[in-house]
Amino acid sequence: MATEFVLITGCTAGSIGYFLAREFAARGYHVFATARRTTNMGDLASSSERITLLPLDIGSPESISALQEEVRVKSGGKLHFIFHNAGYRSLAMGIEAPYDESVRMMTTNFTGVIELNRVFADMVIAAKGAVVFTSSLSGLMPQPTHAVYCASKAALDLWARILRIEMRPLGVRVVVVHTGGVKTTMSDMSLELDEGKWPTSARSGYIHTLSKASRSRFTIPLSVTTD
Repeated sequence: MATEFVLITGCTAGSIGYFLAREFAARGYHVFATARRTTNMGDLASSSERITLLPLDIGSPESISALQEEVRVKSGGKLHFIFHNAGYRSLAMGIEAPYDESVRMMTTNFTGVIELNRVFADMVIAAKGAVVFTSSLSGLMPQPTHAVYCASKAALDLWARILRIEMRPLGVRVVVVHTGGVKTTMSDMSLELDEGKWPTSARSGYIHTLSKASRSRFTIPLSVTTD
């Protein structure tokens, strides 16, 4: 049986992508696991000979192009799965979100995904493969202190739904996974609100919400949308 190839973004040690890479490799796929720095992926390469670590800055078109050239050579021009998993989140009230942080979130969670998908589309079409997105329930419901992050995921969801319609005639499946609580480094974030600006009732409510989220221990896939 010919080897099938998978590209996964956001494979930092302990992340969703890290465990996806191990699972795909265990099922016989060859995995191209990516992160901004390969050293951030821990023992991923040593866990399986079917995993190749490659650097990727999803906010850099040049980095995406370099990755595509290397993957094309190693895979023979076919990619059976591209799993868009890389993500970034920072906390801020909607009226206080710093410009640079907002741009970084939208680039990592949305516009960088569009560019990555564009560059690799021909390889996925050649394999009649699948495009998969790690999305979030944050894209479906408003969460105080997560305004920009929620917006980035909502944008991704609608774009993916349109992509599904466009790629179906080409034999490519599009899957969106909305995760619930996930214990990663993201869940360790906290935010201290200005006591002189935000009412006590608001501050206590937001802090309770963040504290509850930080205690999450398991991935809960509450929704999977396919074609």
